[in-house]
Amino acid sequence: MALIVFAISGFGILHSHDLGMRLVFGLDIAWALAGQYLLHRGMWSATPTGHAALSSGLEFYRQQVEQRHSVFRRVLRWSFGPVVLSIGTLILSVLIVLAPDRNF
Repeated sequence: MALIVFAISGFGILHSHDLGMRLVFGLDIAWALAGQYLLHRGMWSATPTGHAALSSGLEFYRQQVEQRHSVFRRVLRWSFGPVVLSIGTLILSVLIVLAPDRNF
């Protein structure tokens, strides 16, 4: 997903003449870079604590489901979010180029 963001935003920065659009594309690249770090930092399980053997199997599975849910929320926010922003900004910039007499 980050490669899609870099490609769209790079294209937008190179071909856009509006400073505002360039700033939004730059923000999108920064969001994608930060997202790669924040998305992958919690993907691996922590080492079990000393009393982990005392917890039940059901408690272990509940913790795993919560961890997967947290990772899924981070994917939507930090990976899918920049893609939506870059595509939306690209569509807006194309609309501005095609219809310069209209105010968006």
